[in-house]
Amino acid sequence: MPNELTTTDTTRLRECEDKIDRSLRSFVDIGDALLEIRESRLYRDEHTTFERYCQERWNITKSRANQLISASRLVQNLENTGASSALPSSESVARELQRVDDARVDDVWNRVVETAPLGSNNEAVVTARHVRETIEQLTTGTTPRPPTDESPRDGEGEQIPECVMPEYETGLELGRIAAEVSQVAAKVRQMEGQRGMTLVSHQEIDRLLQQVREEIRFGAFHVVCPGCFGTGAIFDGTPCTHCRETGYLNRRMQAMHQPEQDEEVVA
Repeated sequence: MPNELTTTDTTRLRECEDKIDRSLRSFVDIGDALLEIRESRLYRDEHTTFERYCQERWNITKSRANQLISASRLVQNLENTGASSALPSSESVARELQRVDDARVDDVWNRVVETAPLGSNNEAVVTARHVRETIEQLTTGTTPRPPTDESPRDGEGEQIPECVMPEYETGLELGRIAAEVSQVAAKVRQMEGQRGMTLVSHQEIDRLLQQVREEIRFGAFHVVCPGCFGTGAIFDGTPCTHCRETGYLNRRMQAMHQPEQDEEVVA
């Protein structure tokens, strides 16, 4: 039978579930929250097992939840070791890295970032395909295959069909806006200490702008929907519930519903 939670546990559970609902850092926050719920058994008031909690509360399997937890821990480990200033921005990238032996993850990730193409904001654009090809190169000594054309590609490195190109272009524009927001935050930080800034909290401004950047980053176009291939409907004309008929997934949606599959570990 489920066990009653203490007041503290109830508060912790609410905070974890709020984090999953907001998912400002997408899979990292989701996995972190699920880990605490699983390890502290915060589900026990209404659910007998973690598996039933995942299914009944979030409509995902226990295996899917564990995938999110593993990917989240990998990113946090990279962050703690300071291997690179850049971190995996999608679960698909983190899951490709999970194929690498733990002792080699930092070195492989550094190589991935060093060889990734630069985006409009001069930051490395890392896709799951680039990680996979880099691992292949480091393992076999082969050279990654160059792209066959210059067609726009999504966050997984897949070509974007014409039917969802407007949504993709909107995502690019939102990305430019997010970069401008970052520039505003930097300017405000530089003004700290100036006369007239005494009553202005640059920390609060930075926090609010961070929320704006994260909302744009994790809410905008990320990948073409694998369920309908950008059309918004499945083969018989039924609206695609996977992408809510939009034809694409943002990082939040992909984090919760990415297909489950086992990955072999590369020694």
